[in-house]
Amino acid sequence: MLEKLRRGATKVLVFALFAVLILSFAIWGIGDVVRQARQGSIAEVGGTEISPQEFISALQQRRQLIARQLGQPITAEQSRAFGIDAAVLGELVNGAAVANYARDLGLRLSDQTLAEQIRSDPAFHGPDKTFSRAVFDERLRQAGFSEQSYFAERRRNEIREQLTEALVAGLKAPDTLADIVYRFREETRSVRYIQLDPDKVPAAGEPDEKSLKSLYEQQKSAFTVPERRKVSVLLVTPQELKARSSVTDEEVRKSWEEARQSWDVPERRRIQQISYKTKEEAEGEKKAIEAGKSFLIAALEADGAHGRLDQGLIARREISDPTFAKVAFELPLNKVSDPVKVRGGWLLLRVSEIAPAQTRTFDEVKGEVRKSLEEAKSRELINKLHDEIEDKRGATDKPDKLKAIADELKLKLLVAPSVDAKGLNPDGKPAFDHPDAQRFVTSAFEGDALTPRDPITLSDGGEAWVEVSDVRPAVTKPFEEVKADVEKLWREREKRAALTKRAQELVDKIKAGTALEEIAKESNLEVKTTPPFKRSSPPDGLTQAATHLAFTLPKGGAASSASADGKTRIVMVVDDIKAAPEPTKEQLDAIRKELSQELQRDTLQTYVGAVRERQGVKINEDVYKRTVGLEQAP
Repeated sequence: MLEKLRRGATKVLVFALFAVLILSFAIWGIGDVVRQARQGSIAEVGGTEISPQEFISALQQRRQLIARQLGQPITAEQSRAFGIDAAVLGELVNGAAVANYARDLGLRLSDQTLAEQIRSDPAFHGPDKTFSRAVFDERLRQAGFSEQSYFAERRRNEIREQLTEALVAGLKAPDTLADIVYRFREETRSVRYIQLDPDKVPAAGEPDEKSLKSLYEQQKSAFTVPERRKVSVLLVTPQELKARSSVTDEEVRKSWEEARQSWDVPERRRIQQISYKTKEEAEGEKKAIEAGKSFLIAALEADGAHGRLDQGLIARREISDPTFAKVAFELPLNKVSDPVKVRGGWLLLRVSEIAPAQTRTFDEVKGEVRKSLEEAKSRELINKLHDEIEDKRGATDKPDKLKAIADELKLKLLVAPSVDAKGLNPDGKPAFDHPDAQRFVTSAFEGDALTPRDPITLSDGGEAWVEVSDVRPAVTKPFEEVKADVEKLWREREKRAALTKRAQELVDKIKAGTALEEIAKESNLEVKTTPPFKRSSPPDGLTQAATHLAFTLPKGGAASSASADGKTRIVMVVDDIKAAPEPTKEQLDAIRKELSQELQRDTLQTYVGAVRERQGVKINEDVYKRTVGLEQAP
């Protein structure tokens, strides 16, 4: 669906989607602040400074995320116009405020705990349902994080959740509100309508020169050739370097010989755990379990329904606590351990499943060994080429420097002589045939031709360098050149206005007592009847706007609305209204959950605003404007 947003015909949908995306950032909005941070920072929150570099990094990640969702790049101008820049700064400001408050309260997250949370996160699991370094690296590349920046962001988020979870956990929407929302949503209506033919509306007269020039001035953007740039992209990818990363049979055999055990499948166990604050509590529960109490019931009593009973099948080397690992991998199947001391308390362990270790032969793993060696060679070569390219880029100010580097190092170069901000050539076709094309274009349209551009980490693990060597500004075509197009636009607008007027005349006749069927007969039109529909589900023939309009009318009420094709217009009469049936428990529960989440969101927004106000927020307006390109650096 998002691919459809790439065309101008769906411009309204693009704006709507942007509105949803920006709304999702609202909880971290900037709000009213004192606009005078320290000279070198872009913002200051309770003594914590936010640097321009930190802001730029977060902004680039957000633009890339939205660009992927839209299926087209986001220019710096669009980013500012849709409020993305301000939303990102607001998110950093409020994140810093909450982090400061958490620090004042003494909330901490150890490296061990953070590592365990990341390792148990299903987003980073491979096909065997355990943590995969390759999947982890790929997820970070896709999100635009370095490992260090991800750890920092994850730590901030985890601490922030600790601080805010208790605040909103008990908030629930009233049953009465859930019932009202249910009845509002589930009410149905049906309408009868006719569709007016625009070709039967009297044609407009001839426009005068003054009218055409006035319309031209109002709609200049429609007659403007967009800015175009010559963009070169230097690629360093595993696929392009495959021939240079080849591995011999001897190297594969040698690598396997040197690390045979690492290619074997280790024993993996499903380790269940229950946590207690004291050793005495753990010992008492162990006796109760041995006497017949269910291990699961004991876990629910101690840790609650949301406690982590186990982490799936894991190998010993995946456990960071050596004492935990020793006990778990010496424990017989389904036997409860003695209390195990860990940071923060005591654990009872039970092994509920054991997957035995497997020794694999060379023939079974040689393909994996070869692939691993090729990937290692490829990464090493990419890193080496990265340094070479950066050195060569910094050694010359000549235009088209990437072409010279590509020729010298025998690397692939993509060139788009004339690409617009949507990534399209003058013929309307995509300028780059590459999975990361939108990221190339986004980078190319940030700043001007001289703006320094960082390398882009590609989805396949490679890297790309983007260079802009020519910029042709947007140009508005003169009136004389596009006069015929302006006249065409004028006639279309006049026809729509006449159609709207005719539709309103018919609505007035219906309100005066004329039946819709009589009007249809006079105009030789067909009366259509929709099936019952809800506010959120427009039937065939009605737009969402027409559907909303239908729910504002009484039974027998009439109105007109544009048709889905945007060229015709309908005149409709509400035929039937049915109240919502009695709700089921499941329906009310779902609505109550949704409303409770909204209530929690509003509460959290108020809470964060209070934390921010207490600490004080300062924004350096000059640094912000220069960073987002509103002003040139002095």
